[in-house]
Amino acid sequence: MAIVMLIGLLALAPGSDAAADRAGTQAEIRACIERLGSPRYADREAASESLARLGKAALGDLERARADRDPEIRSRAAGLVRRIEGDLLTQATRIHLAYRNQPIQAVVDDLSRQSGSRLALMPENSPRWRLPRLTLEAPAAVPFWVAVDQLCEAAGLQYIQGPSPSTNRESTFTFTAAMNRGETPNFDHGPFRVSLLGLFYQRDVTFGAAAARRIVPAQPAKLVEGARTEPAPLASSRFHVLFTVSAEPRLTVTQSGAIRWAEVVDDQGHSLVPPPNASPGIERYAGFLGYAAASSFQIQANLQHPVIAGETIKIMKGSIPLLVSARRPEPIIAPLDGAAGKTFGHGDDTLTIHEIRSVGSSRQTTIELSIRNAAGEDEPAPADPFSMPRSAARRDLHRLQIEVVDERGELITWAQPGLDLENGRISITLFNPRATRPRELRYYRLIKASATVPFEFSNIPLP
Repeated sequence: MAIVMLIGLLALAPGSDAAADRAGTQAEIRACIERLGSPRYADREAASESLARLGKAALGDLERARADRDPEIRSRAAGLVRRIEGDLLTQATRIHLAYRNQPIQAVVDDLSRQSGSRLALMPENSPRWRLPRLTLEAPAAVPFWVAVDQLCEAAGLQYIQGPSPSTNRESTFTFTAAMNRGETPNFDHGPFRVSLLGLFYQRDVTFGAAAARRIVPAQPAKLVEGARTEPAPLASSRFHVLFTVSAEPRLTVTQSGAIRWAEVVDDQGHSLVPPPNASPGIERYAGFLGYAAASSFQIQANLQHPVIAGETIKIMKGSIPLLVSARRPEPIIAPLDGAAGKTFGHGDDTLTIHEIRSVGSSRQTTIELSIRNAAGEDEPAPADPFSMPRSAARRDLHRLQIEVVDERGELITWAQPGLDLENGRISITLFNPRATRPRELRYYRLIKASATVPFEFSNIPLP
């Protein structure tokens, strides 16, 4: 009997220790939250840093503390929630690869579950996704992009990432049978991937009036009476690099500034970084000014081609500033029956339905609404003068988080014919060929963070 009892105690010990650790952590969290309202500034700061270090474990209690009676606790708790959520947003999702003799479809379904994203095989329902069976294993959890690469290699797939045509406008991540197995240079950092698509170099010589139009003289030209002047031929060149910037499909990414070059040197030791006053290139904004939200975009940046070029770019290093966002899991829900004039949500996160009207005898409905979101007012500032307007970015990101569901629970397609920037009102028109009744409108609040994504490539052939 003593031996049996001893075995039972040994079996319980790890669980007991874990429970004690959890209880101790919860007690520490509650004590730190109380100290957020301390009369001493140093105590409040120390408590804030302790809660930030505890991270995800403290989120639930901090959310509840946002409704505390003490305004100092409320304010600090709200700031800590945003800080911790932002930190979590820019960490890679870890994937457990433990698939033995599984159909490809089952593997992709489980990767969707683990990553919290919508991953799919195209074309859907293809017999190829049931056979052959796949074995994919790793001794420890790997980052999302490593899992994707290993799946593609093992199953002969390639992935396509971009805006989704679906009505909820989430980014889609699909796998298809590989048509081209050529490798693209990639650099992964957390949940982000920078892919080098190509280098492009072009030389031009322009004659006549076209050359004259491209010259901006420092002073007016002096004409000699009776002489005929012709503009000299103008020689020029263009050299740029093209990247794709991707994030895990759970995220939406938007470029918030120009590429920052750290070092670009060829094998002859020439620097290829353009001078400070040169054009930075063409910026791309995913999810900006009417386009669907996306977890990837392309960006073009200028370089300086050397007069006597080497064979390769020995090193190319830099970084790209981003604004990153993701949906909170619980939306604000507005039942549409009798919703006109009502406000939904709580605190500073609210959705107001101003008007709902049918458009003639067609199957169209227009909804006019406005959104008040406290987090939007605390959106990270642009990284530099090349970034998009903050107000435009914020309104557009809000607009893209709207869904309308019919009485069957299916999403209804909608478009935005109008945006009243002055009053912050949005009008959306539903297109419902099924003629089903719109039941509710959902607005997903966003978690946001700024990120600076580094990249580094070496031994790249020069054009």
